[in-house]
Amino acid sequence: MKNATIGHLKLSHNGRGNRIFHVGYNMVGGIIPEGYQLKIKKFLDESKDNKLTDNSTVYVTPLSELPAYKLKNYIQENKLKITTARKLEKLDTLVLNRDFIEKHYHNISTWNVSTKNNEINYTTDYLIFPVDVIVKDSGFKKHVNPYNNRWDSITEKGRKKITHYCVSMDEYYDICTHIPYFQNIIIKSAKVRGVILEGSHGSKKAFDGLQFYIDLLDNVKKHNLKVVFDSSVNEDINKGLVIDFEIFQNLYGMLRSSDIENWEVAKEIIANCEFEASKAYIIALYNMFADLHKTSANKNYNLVKKAIQAKQYGLYFGRNSYIPFESLLGHFTKVCPELLPQQLPCLVHHLNYIAKKEVIKEIVLN
Repeated sequence: MKNATIGHLKLSHNGRGNRIFHVGYNMVGGIIPEGYQLKIKKFLDESKDNKLTDNSTVYVTPLSELPAYKLKNYIQENKLKITTARKLEKLDTLVLNRDFIEKHYHNISTWNVSTKNNEINYTTDYLIFPVDVIVKDSGFKKHVNPYNNRWDSITEKGRKKITHYCVSMDEYYDICTHIPYFQNIIIKSAKVRGVILEGSHGSKKAFDGLQFYIDLLDNVKKHNLKVVFDSSVNEDINKGLVIDFEIFQNLYGMLRSSDIENWEVAKEIIANCEFEASKAYIIALYNMFADLHKTSANKNYNLVKKAIQAKQYGLYFGRNSYIPFESLLGHFTKVCPELLPQQLPCLVHHLNYIAKKEVIKEIVLN
């Protein structure tokens, strides 16, 4: 529902035996219509080979993680006739991040009231209705908390005015058993079937970009737009620099240094290489240095970091500053076995550095 601020209406006890409405801690971003996720996946599969072309008008969308300045520099350096805009009627190309969409919109964990379990992409019917249906109906007066502070208010969340409430049909029937008068709201509600996205499900960026995601297919069709993944754009921007084992050794030494400038240069090299062609060595470094897991002031590097995290290529360090050799080997074997021929020499280099002498020359797997 466009331009609506939706609260998830719930029912609780007030400690004095009365049933009181309250709004869940997280706001509702919206409902992804039933079947839409599958349509988007199919569309994205069909768009995977699209490339950014000259003489085009491009919008780096809210679903992209490509820094806008990076595209601008690429256009200027290569003297391309590519312009940027936001109005859909002026565009021919949208840039978005497939991994971002998969992570935040295609794997949503939702509480199923009936089964009392979290389920992935749980689809059900929801009722959405205006706030006034509750707060201006005297029949609900005793169920509205009289204390209108930021904790108890059902009309505000933070600085936002709530315009609508949302309940699943299971929640609706449950509330009706305690407040029979609640049955009347169904005729004043819009009924939507789909997957709910709440603030707890991911980043604020995903929450704010939900309506753009829901409208994506209609806008592509209406305005005859092409979709290009920002990973493809980034590959074009970074074309030419590929990390091999020799460069890996140099980067490893720089990251072992206590010199901050060496660290920054290493991250800049990682951020500006061809990711797919250099992936084996980037993943190896990412799992050998805990600080590479931290968000950086270098926006280009953060794009690489997010790509690694989206594919779950990174191990969790926890409070440790290193990951044991056996864990690294097991992880590489599990998540990227096709890269092992390149990564085994990296492990040899890593182990010998830690031992401060050559303790192993080669790793051979049976």
